[in-house]
Amino acid sequence: MLAVGYYFGGQQGALVALILSAIMNLGSYWFSDKIALALYLELLNKNELRGMFAGNSRNERGGGNAFGT
Repeated sequence: MLAVGYYFGGQQGALVALILSAIMNLGSYWFSDKIALALYLELLNKNELRGMFAGNSRNERGGGNAFGT
């Protein structure tokens, strides 16, 4: 990113690129826990929750108990 900033804006462009990359790095560090939890929750919703309730159709017809037996 610094090289691109230097190419387009010289020394001032490199400084702007350095500041922007520092802000992006600090933001990624500060919000990394929220990002990781959001990705895990999305994965959990897609895979595990679908499987948990897939066998629950017998309860909707009136047979079995809450544990699916």
